Amino acid sequence: MSKKILITYGTRPFGQRIAQQLSEKLTVQLASCEAVPDLFVKSGRVKVIPHGVNPTYAHELLKVCLDLEIDYVLPLGRSEIETLTGNAILFEEYGIQVLLPSKELLNEIFLIENPERGLEINILKEGMDFLSEQRLLDNQYSGVLALSDSGEHASLCIVSDK
Repeated sequence: MSKKILITYGTRPFGQRIAQQLSEKLTVQLASCEAVPDLFVKSGRVKVIPHGVNPTYAHELLKVCLDLEIDYVLPLGRSEIETLTGNAILFEEYGIQVLLPSKELLNEIFLIENPERGLEINILKEGMDFLSEQRLLDNQYSGVLALSDSGEHASLCIVSDK
């Protein structure tokens, strides 16, 4: 059975682009804290989740993940990433991996908001590219990243929370 990934801000163009790439290897579930057409919600195509700044965000997202038997969470919003950095262990207790950089790296890494379609990106899990399964960086790198031409530096790609 295919592993499942939940992608936040899944109704945004960037979220859709990531979903399309990952759908080759994983079952993709989209989620959003923004207004979602009822048709998408009723069909199950998009799950409504709270905003990342909500004090109960991590627990409500975890409940959705458990209900849907999600294996991976890919947060794309800055507030979601900041909240989940401190709560990733909660998800790990249930066998769910949150794909975000280590806490130390998150304080140092450059952020690219709403990356343009032409920017080459990689979706990493502990330094390994999800699609090619090649090691690109060390274990502290997870999430959607744009690598420098030399491959020595990476920037975390996110959507604007606004």
